[in-house]
Amino acid sequence: MALGRRTFLRWSLGGFAGLAISDANRPNATAISSDDLWLASIAAKRHSAFMDVMEFFPDGTPFRRAKTLQRVMHESYAVAEDDIGIAVGMHGRGLAHLLSAAAWEDLELAEWLAPQLNGAQAAALAAGGSALAAASADSVQELRTLGIHVLACRETIGRWADRVATKKGEGTAVVKERIVRGLHEGVEPVPAMIVAALLAQERAVKYVAVA
Repeated sequence: MALGRRTFLRWSLGGFAGLAISDANRPNATAISSDDLWLASIAAKRHSAFMDVMEFFPDGTPFRRAKTLQRVMHESYAVAEDDIGIAVGMHGRGLAHLLSAAAWEDLELAEWLAPQLNGAQAAALAAGGSALAAASADSVQELRTLGIHVLACRETIGRWADRVATKKGEGTAVVKERIVRGLHEGVEPVPAMIVAALLAQERAVKYVAVA
């Protein structure tokens, strides 16, 4: 990635790992479709960020990071909240943050996630999907109240639907529809998070990886 023409901001749990800010929007940026209104919203802001979440954090790290980004820009750098645009995109295991308790049970997410997490994270799943789903539902609503967009990856939804459909002997399309209905209120599905990230960077939106 050429530093002069791309915007990249990596933010791990330990802090910022690197930063490069483009000097101008790309002249041939891809047109925004009606499905990408979130992008039109944040790209129009003076400061904007796309937060990429592909892991599941039982402690709600992605939600906290998004709020911290907005709050610190406002309080420490005197940036008006209306001048800050943020989208939080969740895919891979991160999609679990956006699902209702019923969807957790339907997809057997706790059992599926536990072997993929470290010891402390897996232990946090002992509270059960209902408690985690309730907490994330509240967090999604809080972010939306702050004007922060929360995105869900349809590609991940499709892969999860394939897995569950095969296990339960159901049609993939039926399971996929149930997953979409199980998203928390206010969540915006996008075709693919990797494409959303690319389109955001083409609009000079800073990329933030939550890892």
